[in-house]
Amino acid sequence: MTLISVLTLMFAQASADRDAQLFDAIRKGDTAQVRALLAEDPQLSGARNKDGATAVLWAAYTRHPEMAQLVLGAREPDFHEACALGRRERVVQLLAQDPQIVKANSRDGFSSLGLAVFFGHLEIARLLVEAGADVNRPSDNSFRVAPLHSAVESGSVPLLDLLLAHGAKPDQVEFLEATPLHSAAARGNREMVEKLVAAGADRHRKTKDGKTAADLARQYGHPEIAAELEK
Repeated sequence: MTLISVLTLMFAQASADRDAQLFDAIRKGDTAQVRALLAEDPQLSGARNKDGATAVLWAAYTRHPEMAQLVLGAREPDFHEACALGRRERVVQLLAQDPQIVKANSRDGFSSLGLAVFFGHLEIARLLVEAGADVNRPSDNSFRVAPLHSAVESGSVPLLDLLLAHGAKPDQVEFLEATPLHSAAARGNREMVEKLVAAGADRHRKTKDGKTAADLARQYGHPEIAAELEK
């Protein structure tokens, strides 16, 4: 192995270590450490983890929105970051530059619509649907979540309504074979449960471990919803 090869490997390892430190500091909500790492190496703003998520998206995923802005710094967010952060003007700008971008998933596998919905950005979600986003496209990673699953996770009934109105299928399953109805029942969200059932969700469908939506409602302390589902 040549000296150049050794130095290249050392540099790559050092860079990977800094990336890992940044993602760990973001997860912990350690603002001081994140600031220090970015001051030492501003290029870390564009770092990605092993799954392909940017540090900005990681901050959003770990529910540290202020950290996402800190990591973003002076640079503009990419398309998926903008959808996750609720940056409507940036989303509009990037769609104008490339209308097909709405069909591309992030490098960690999530659709732009799925991200906007998960983080509760109704106006951006509506914009993406109008731009041609597929309301039934699941993430192309191990989670296999569809936008409708994300709507339930967000707790936003208007987002659920938007997706159903544009043809979202109520019985899509994610990696545990849970439908949006399973999730809504487990969360005790009666309004979402009622809307999903009205949209045709199969109340008898079972998850990978054999549980119906009623089973999950009862398991998580919502017996009244379980009773309604079992009628």
